[in-house]
Amino acid sequence: MGLHHCVGRHVARLEAEAVLAARVEHIALAGPVRRRPNNIMNALASVPVTVTLAR
Repeated sequence: MGLHHCVGRHVARLEAEAVLAARVEHIALAGPVRRRPNNIMNALASVPVTVTLAR
């Protein structure tokens, strides 16, 4: 949120990229993104996706 964020988010992002890069070929939106009303930050209620696994 703003200038303040979780210090570990960069590590979590790198870990997710390493795992997904080896196993997932493609990720695409499968429907509309639903936002959750929140006065402090942008929150998501759901993000439907379709995942195509690598062969």
